[in-house]
Amino acid sequence: GQSNLQPFYPPKPDDIATICYTSGTTGTPKGAVLTHGNLIANVAGSTFSVKFYPSDVYISYLPLAHIYERVNQVMTVYFGVAVGFYQGVCSLPDYMTSTAEVIFCVFIVKFCVYALLDFHYSFF
Repeated sequence: GQSNLQPFYPPKPDDIATICYTSGTTGTPKGAVLTHGNLIANVAGSTFSVKFYPSDVYISYLPLAHIYERVNQVMTVYFGVAVGFYQGVCSLPDYMTSTAEVIFCVFIVKFCVYALLDFHYSFF
């Protein structure tokens, strides 16, 4: 707090940023240690093919424990993008009509495409 201010020390590239735990479906559960350098390298590499603008809204639909989503969250901070958290296909039409005119959604996984293809698009 205000009474005990501490100096800011930016993280070094080799400092641990997150530990992504596996459920152990193919063996013993374990954690993958990712550094700040790992996450920033992912974001830096993605900027060659992905461009966000501060007016965009990123729809977060993967579990926050998923490594792909963790990298995407870092990327939204880098670009200054708002994040909307997916709450299921039933609430997606309401969400899309109640927010900004354009929602820029990227990073889709195969099962999501199939789920969306089965969904009725009458709300468009």
